[in-house]
Amino acid sequence: MRKYGIGLFFIIGAVLIWYLWNQQQTQKQTLAEISAIETKVENVGKLIVSEGHYSDIYNFKDSKAIFGEYFQARKKALVVVRSEVLMVYDLHQLEYALDTANKIIQIQKIPVLEMKLHPDFEYYDISQDYFNSFSEKDYNYIKESATELLKRKVRLSKQYKNAPNRLISELTQLFVLSKSQGWALQYAEGIEATDSIFQGGN
Repeated sequence: MRKYGIGLFFIIGAVLIWYLWNQQQTQKQTLAEISAIETKVENVGKLIVSEGHYSDIYNFKDSKAIFGEYFQARKKALVVVRSEVLMVYDLHQLEYALDTANKIIQIQKIPVLEMKLHPDFEYYDISQDYFNSFSEKDYNYIKESATELLKRKVRLSKQYKNAPNRLISELTQLFVLSKSQGWALQYAEGIEATDSIFQGGN
């Protein structure tokens, strides 16, 4: 009986050691996976979800009264503004939680959408009177106004409205390796593509 007792003691001890070792290895693996997930987000930084090209026409007119109301000095210009437009998310603003027990990556808050424009201006049909010529202030005003006009056009586009859906798609691709390791990607209640906060950028 004593031999059986000693044997049973060693079996229980071996099982306990194996269990503790296995738990330690599992914990190390989970920590490695968490580190990999965090590194992915950190390395991406700014995520471009779509790229488009837009153009619009801006008509500038200005007049100034000279010698009372008897004479008007006028200037005008037709401006074509073209721009590459990028829809960008800063993943450093992404808020997520890791449920290590259930291996769930829960997206709690998506970043603000940034609209990046790189406008180019072409001037046509420029005319000006001697007493009302174009100044640097006028050109700056034209650039700002034409850019704002283009931004309004972009905000109505499918590219702008679909940006949150593109973000969700990109996040799914970003965490695809984590999925193969048993992690699931979930979005917190209330987060939908249409709930993204928008912000115009330059």
